Amino acid sequence: MFFFLKVMIEGFAGQQAMVAQRYFASPSDRDSGRLSALWTFCLSFRWPFIMGIAVLGLYLGDKVSEPEMVLPVVLATLIPAGIKGLVIAALVAAAMSTFDSTINAGASYLVKDVYEKFINPRASEKRLIKASYASSILIVVLGVLIGAVTPSINALWGWITMSLGAGMMLPLLLRWYWWRFNGYGYAIGTAIGTFGAILQKIFMSSLPEWTAFVIVGGAAILGMLIGTYGFPPADKEVLDKFYNITKPIGFWKPVTLMMKAQTVRSIKRENHRDLFALVFAIPWQMSLFLTPIHAVIHEWNRFSLFLSLFLLSSIGLYFTWYRFLKGENDQNNRTR
Repeated sequence: MFFFLKVMIEGFAGQQAMVAQRYFASPSDRDSGRLSALWTFCLSFRWPFIMGIAVLGLYLGDKVSEPEMVLPVVLATLIPAGIKGLVIAALVAAAMSTFDSTINAGASYLVKDVYEKFINPRASEKRLIKASYASSILIVVLGVLIGAVTPSINALWGWITMSLGAGMMLPLLLRWYWWRFNGYGYAIGTAIGTFGAILQKIFMSSLPEWTAFVIVGGAAILGMLIGTYGFPPADKEVLDKFYNITKPIGFWKPVTLMMKAQTVRSIKRENHRDLFALVFAIPWQMSLFLTPIHAVIHEWNRFSLFLSLFLLSSIGLYFTWYRFLKGENDQNNRTR
């Protein structure tokens, strides 16, 4: 239940890094919605694969010594030679597609947000490219070193999601829903949360994950409040532009009081419609993942149930969400 709470907070904080860049590259709201649906649909293929590996691992019984060994043992003992090569190649390709995107995103942050902004503002394009090479190498080396000293994937994953994640996701969450939150609150909250997560890993690594989440998250909240109230709020022009483009829900009354009532009503109507669409969006995604899983284990009654739920929620999503998304021509007309 605590992990469920963490995922809910993370979801309301919005997508970040390379994921968000895909949405920013979309020419319209409608294309962004299509991208979201397609991406979620493509992710659904991993779940029947995982269930298939799990079922084969249960069949092997005592031959699998620990959960992290299920996949390699199944590949080594049950998959034919030709198919085994294809599966391993596909897994390596999938891993590398995420690996290189993460490295490129991290290197761009180091170069654009740190090196060019604070160290060498007048750097030439050639110098920035060299800095990106160095940043990529640094990230890979650090990753290899961390992997070498980590006892298990589960231990590292638990720290990333429940400790380091708590220090970063809460500042990411608050930026959408509170008008007073500013860049200093975001920067200080993220810095204290990240530093607190590192200290927790070094000095209190045996803490339960939920305890680490509370401690690091509390430190991040304290940093956010210090930064937010220690510095003035964002300029009115910035707040107005952000509210009109992002159309957030939450505590924005001081901003909405200075706007046209018709604009505020339109934004609130869209927000209420999106919140209502969650009634269909959550069952849609869950049934999309659970339908093929039950096909793998031959639970045909549940397969039929989740397939029906998927079809019904798809219809609901169309009428409550998709048909209201604006295309590129609609947005251009609105801008003019």
